[in-house]
Amino acid sequence: MAEPKSDSGLRGNDLLISQALREVRRPMSAYDLIERLRDQGISAPTTVYRSLNRLMAKGYVHRLESLNAFVCCVRDGRHDAAVFAICEGCGAVEEFADEVVAARLSDWARATGFALEHATIELRGRCPSCGPSAHRGEA
Repeated sequence: MAEPKSDSGLRGNDLLISQALREVRRPMSAYDLIERLRDQGISAPTTVYRSLNRLMAKGYVHRLESLNAFVCCVRDGRHDAAVFAICEGCGAVEEFADEVVAARLSDWARATGFALEHATIELRGRCPSCGPSAHRGEA
Protein backbone atom coordinates (compact mmCIF):
# COMPACT_ATOMS: atom_id res chain seq x y z
CA MET A 1 0.00 0.00 0.00
CA ALA A 2 1.31 3.47 -0.88
CA GLU A 3 2.00 6.05 1.79
CA PRO A 4 -0.81 8.56 2.48
CA LYS A 5 -0.02 12.12 1.52
CA SER A 6 1.24 14.42 4.25
CA ASP A 7 -1.32 16.08 6.50
CA SER A 8 0.84 19.15 7.11
CA GLY A 9 -1.27 22.26 7.24
CA LEU A 10 -4.19 20.55 8.97
CA ARG A 11 -5.22 21.53 12.49
CA GLY A 12 -7.61 20.53 15.24
CA ASN A 13 -10.11 17.78 14.57
CA ASP A 14 -9.15 17.60 10.90
CA LEU A 15 -5.58 16.75 11.88
CA LEU A 16 -6.68 14.17 14.48
CA ILE A 17 -8.96 12.42 12.00
CA SER A 18 -6.39 12.47 9.20
CA GLN A 19 -3.74 11.06 11.54
CA ALA A 20 -6.09 8.31 12.74
CA LEU A 21 -6.80 7.25 9.15
CA ARG A 22 -3.08 7.36 8.31
CA GLU A 23 -2.17 5.25 11.35
CA VAL A 24 -4.67 2.42 10.81
CA ARG A 25 -4.17 2.31 7.02
CA ARG A 26 -7.57 0.73 6.46
CA PRO A 27 -11.07 2.07 5.78
CA MET A 28 -12.82 3.44 8.86
CA SER A 29 -16.40 4.55 9.40
CA ALA A 30 -17.23 7.75 11.26
CA TYR A 31 -18.14 5.62 14.27
CA ASP A 32 -14.81 3.76 14.09
CA LEU A 33 -13.13 7.17 14.19
CA ILE A 34 -15.20 8.24 17.20
CA GLU A 35 -14.16 5.10 19.09
CA ARG A 36 -10.51 5.67 18.22
CA LEU A 37 -10.54 9.39 19.10
CA ARG A 38 -12.92 9.50 22.08
CA ASP A 39 -9.99 9.97 24.50
CA GLN A 40 -8.93 13.01 22.49
CA GLY A 41 -12.31 14.71 22.87
CA ILE A 42 -14.06 13.61 19.69
CA SER A 43 -17.36 11.97 20.55
CA ALA A 44 -20.05 13.42 18.27
CA PRO A 45 -20.82 12.10 14.78
CA THR A 46 -21.47 15.64 13.50
CA THR A 47 -17.95 16.65 14.53
CA VAL A 48 -16.44 13.73 12.61
CA TYR A 49 -18.61 14.23 9.52
CA ARG A 50 -17.79 17.96 9.35
CA SER A 51 -14.07 17.19 9.48
CA LEU A 52 -14.41 14.38 6.94
CA ASN A 53 -16.28 16.71 4.56
CA ARG A 54 -13.50 19.32 4.87
CA LEU A 55 -10.83 16.66 4.37
CA MET A 56 -12.61 15.28 1.29
CA ALA A 57 -12.99 18.79 -0.17
CA LYS A 58 -9.23 19.36 0.29
CA GLY A 59 -8.36 15.98 -1.26
CA TYR A 60 -6.96 14.37 1.91
CA VAL A 61 -9.66 11.71 2.29
CA HIS A 62 -11.85 9.57 0.05
CA ARG A 63 -15.19 8.00 0.86
CA LEU A 64 -15.65 4.39 -0.19
CA GLU A 65 -19.35 4.24 -1.00
CA SER A 66 -19.71 0.46 -0.87
CA LEU A 67 -18.16 0.30 2.61
CA ASN A 68 -19.56 3.58 3.95
CA ALA A 69 -16.03 4.22 5.17
CA PHE A 70 -13.16 6.63 4.62
CA VAL A 71 -9.49 6.26 3.65
CA CYS A 72 -6.60 8.67 3.32
CA CYS A 73 -5.66 9.78 -0.14
CA VAL A 74 -2.25 8.47 -1.20
CA ARG A 75 -1.81 10.72 -4.23
CA ASP A 76 -0.68 14.32 -4.23
CA GLY A 77 -2.90 17.04 -5.58
CA ARG A 78 -6.59 17.11 -6.45
CA HIS A 79 -7.87 14.49 -8.86
CA ASP A 80 -11.23 13.98 -10.44
CA ALA A 81 -11.15 10.19 -10.59
CA ALA A 82 -10.13 7.89 -7.75
CA VAL A 83 -9.84 4.14 -8.29
CA PHE A 84 -9.78 1.66 -5.41
CA ALA A 85 -9.18 -2.08 -5.31
CA ILE A 86 -10.94 -3.52 -2.24
CA CYS A 87 -10.08 -7.05 -1.09
CA GLU A 88 -13.11 -9.10 -0.09
CA GLY A 89 -10.86 -11.36 1.98
CA CYS A 90 -8.76 -9.15 4.25
CA GLY A 91 -10.34 -5.74 3.64
CA ALA A 92 -7.16 -4.17 2.26
CA VAL A 93 -7.70 -1.14 0.04
CA GLU A 94 -5.29 0.03 -2.63
CA GLU A 95 -5.73 3.40 -4.35
CA PHE A 96 -4.31 3.83 -7.82
CA ALA A 97 -4.42 6.26 -10.69
CA ASP A 98 -5.15 5.47 -14.29
CA GLU A 99 -4.88 8.42 -16.62
CA VAL A 100 -6.61 6.52 -19.44
CA VAL A 101 -9.68 5.74 -17.30
CA ALA A 102 -9.86 9.33 -16.03
CA ALA A 103 -9.60 10.66 -19.60
CA ARG A 104 -12.31 8.27 -20.88
CA LEU A 105 -14.67 9.32 -18.10
CA SER A 106 -14.02 13.00 -18.84
CA ASP A 107 -14.48 12.44 -22.59
CA TRP A 108 -17.78 10.62 -22.02
CA ALA A 109 -19.03 13.36 -19.69
CA ARG A 110 -18.11 16.07 -22.20
CA ALA A 111 -19.70 14.18 -25.10
CA THR A 112 -22.97 13.63 -23.24
CA GLY A 113 -23.11 17.02 -21.55
CA PHE A 114 -22.83 15.43 -18.11
CA ALA A 115 -21.32 17.83 -15.56
CA LEU A 116 -18.82 15.47 -13.92
CA GLU A 117 -17.71 16.65 -10.49
CA HIS A 118 -15.74 13.59 -9.42
CA ALA A 119 -15.67 9.84 -9.91
CA THR A 120 -14.88 7.02 -7.53
CA ILE A 121 -14.45 3.56 -8.97
CA GLU A 122 -14.39 0.61 -6.60
CA LEU A 123 -13.07 -2.76 -7.73
CA ARG A 124 -14.01 -5.71 -5.50
CA GLY A 125 -12.03 -8.92 -5.50
CA ARG A 126 -9.09 -10.66 -3.83
CA CYS A 127 -5.61 -9.27 -3.20
CA PRO A 128 -2.55 -11.46 -3.92
CA SER A 129 -2.32 -12.43 -0.23
CA CYS A 130 -5.88 -13.75 -0.16
CA GLY A 131 -5.71 -15.13 -3.69
CA PRO A 132 -8.41 -16.49 -5.95
CA SER A 133 -8.12 -19.99 -4.46
CA ALA A 134 -9.23 -18.62 -1.05
CA HIS A 135 -12.36 -17.25 -2.74
CA ARG A 136 -13.32 -20.66 -4.10
CA GLY A 137 -12.58 -22.32 -0.76
CA GLU A 138 -9.64 -24.25 -2.17
CA ALA A 139 -6.46 -24.93 -0.21
